[in-house]
Amino acid sequence: MGALMRRLWTLSLAVMWLFLGAMGSGAQTKKPTPQKTTSTAVAPLDSQKYHDVRKAAMQVKSALSVGTSYREFGPLVQNLQTEIEMLAKPKSSRDTKVVNEFHTVLDLYKGSLDAWKKKLENGSLAPEGGIWVPWLVPPETLDTRPALVLSGIKKYGVPIYPLPNDLDLTVLKGTGYVRADDLIQAYWSDAGKHLATIDEMFE
Repeated sequence: MGALMRRLWTLSLAVMWLFLGAMGSGAQTKKPTPQKTTSTAVAPLDSQKYHDVRKAAMQVKSALSVGTSYREFGPLVQNLQTEIEMLAKPKSSRDTKVVNEFHTVLDLYKGSLDAWKKKLENGSLAPEGGIWVPWLVPPETLDTRPALVLSGIKKYGVPIYPLPNDLDLTVLKGTGYVRADDLIQAYWSDAGKHLATIDEMFE
């Protein structure tokens, strides 16, 4: 009887250890619930979508690099404006940024056209192909004047020169002039920087 009891006790211990072992094994092999991850990849810009507007911008830039006239330059800028206006509404922050860059380029080329026009209008009177500007107007108020070129004069720090003493024209009293080419080149240089930024966005 004692031997039987010892065997039953031994068997009970064995069953208990097997049960506890199975419980421990189950706890160790339980896999954690996978966490959802959000992709941070940024979709590239659609090169085909911007093909025509980039081509129009390059035509303007190329014309300036080889030399162009005011009469030829105007239609190129107009064509760029048309292509920008035809762009679809931006659907992402990157699209918004590149469209804004194109609008900035357009504004700069328009500013250069305005300066170029005034150079031609004043060419027979203004020294050095200059543009008349109000000489007595404080620099901080230049961008509130009617002429678009005045905001460019302030932005790029284009020097304003006094009229020569021998130029006695009452209508020009209280005015100075800037060298139109200084202002035009400043506009073109700035536009080139923004075009470079656009190119980098497509790399």
